[in-house]
Amino acid sequence: MPLALLLIASLAQVPAPLTGFQGTWELDPAASDDLAPLAKALGFSSWMLALAPKRPVQELAVEAQTLSVTGTGVRGRRTERFTVDGPATKSELLGRPFEVSTSVQHGVLESRGTIELDGKRTAFCLKRSVLASVMRLEIEVGELKALRVFNRLTSAH
Repeated sequence: MPLALLLIASLAQVPAPLTGFQGTWELDPAASDDLAPLAKALGFSSWMLALAPKRPVQELAVEAQTLSVTGTGVRGRRTERFTVDGPATKSELLGRPFEVSTSVQHGVLESRGTIELDGKRTAFCLKRSVLASVMRLEIEVGELKALRVFNRLTSAH
């Protein structure tokens, strides 16, 4: 296959609305909400919160219809993979199973699902949006809300 066709084929693997999310992102703590109330509700202990990185880094990659989010926290390096505009993704957080559906709407990458909190299923929503070199991550779990702001360190090519 000619080189030009290979390049076009590789670009076609990443849906256009997702390309802006790819890259490495570092948390801007001054522009972000404190996650402690939300983290405690999700079962993170005080010692886990104390050990959490103050400026966590997330790597986002997109291949075909899969979004991969890799980060390092107190439990080590972890990668979550989400199918975009496809079947729901099943995973776990601190031993609690959750299911999430991810879609792109008007440039916003939205993940909606449920997780068990205090013995009952609770709705959650993550909304990622990118403007230039800033990514906003709006988090809602039940009545709890938090905003995390990340600055782009590198772009994926």
